[in-house]
Amino acid sequence: MVRYVLTGHHLALNGMTGSGKSVGGGWSLLAELVTRSDVAVLAADLTKGEQSLGCMRPSLHAFVTTKDGARALLDGVHAMIRARTDYLAERGLQRWQAGCGLVYVVCWLEEAPDVIDSLTDVGRERWLSAMKAARSAGVTFVLSLQRSDWSQIPTLARGQMAKWCFGVQDSSDASFGLSEIQAERGARPELWNNRQPGMAYLDAPGIPDERLAMPMRTFTSVLTTRSSPSTRHGGQRRPSRSIPSRPPRSARPASSL
Repeated sequence: MVRYVLTGHHLALNGMTGSGKSVGGGWSLLAELVTRSDVAVLAADLTKGEQSLGCMRPSLHAFVTTKDGARALLDGVHAMIRARTDYLAERGLQRWQAGCGLVYVVCWLEEAPDVIDSLTDVGRERWLSAMKAARSAGVTFVLSLQRSDWSQIPTLARGQMAKWCFGVQDSSDASFGLSEIQAERGARPELWNNRQPGMAYLDAPGIPDERLAMPMRTFTSVLTTRSSPSTRHGGQRRPSRSIPSRPPRSARPASSL
């Protein structure tokens, strides 16, 4: 068994439509994250709106589905970075650790290219600046998309990310979803296409070297009811809450938001 811990790095989920990256990858990982009392998940989906992540709205710290909302969300993440790194530095910490007094922030961008395209030039520069400093501040960006080439996300961002690759259309798409070591060791996600949803390869910190090109399977499910996922929660809308850049002088437990 391999234990995967998301902290300390960014992650890209790659896979074609129907490969299972939103359900098998997204729901599996998010379901684990939202149960943690010291994690806050901020999410955006401008493409599918409520369909993929709407059912999780009650457990997300923030969830936006509009361009203005996405811009404000990412500007907010950028604004919190410096205060968080200063707070950690005051305590002799070079990175976030459990119990430090700050919640860990996961910024999840579903269908990420559409979110990135919604940004102004200034907004994009701020986002890239946040990407470079975020790991030291206890912030992880997760980008879910179909193909991680230069036309979809900036090269600088792509170079910062661990790789979780689901089934893809062809070997060209696979070259953008896999790390070099995975490709050298014979990983072939194009053979799955979308016929084996949930199958994937993961190259991320903490994954043993001998497992990097080993196929894994995530849990996938298909909604069989006519109701949308959000109606299962009675259409509940939890009001958005701001994430303090730093706790007040009286030290707060990491679970406080």
